[in-house]
Amino acid sequence: MNIKDSKQNHVYTMILDGSLDTSTVSMFDEKFTNITPEIKEVVLDFTGLAYISSAGLRSILSITELLGEDGVITVKGASPRVKDVLNVTGFSAILNMV
Repeated sequence: MNIKDSKQNHVYTMILDGSLDTSTVSMFDEKFTNITPEIKEVVLDFTGLAYISSAGLRSILSITELLGEDGVITVKGASPRVKDVLNVTGFSAILNMV
């Protein structure tokens, strides 16, 4: 998996390419150190994400804890397969899906 990330103002963006699963989740989790208190939104660009496992979902929950109640996680570009996983697990209810 490849992850490109950037910070601009109060938004931290991660562009994921590949699979977010047990073998790659540590790479994703390492990026959390860039989520500082001034970050109010994390944008996850899933355009290149082919698969997400329960390990990836747990990591997304960790981001919600880091951001707190006022934070927003936006998911964009998710494939139908990834959207299905987010819908079935209820994650689409806690994420801003675009």
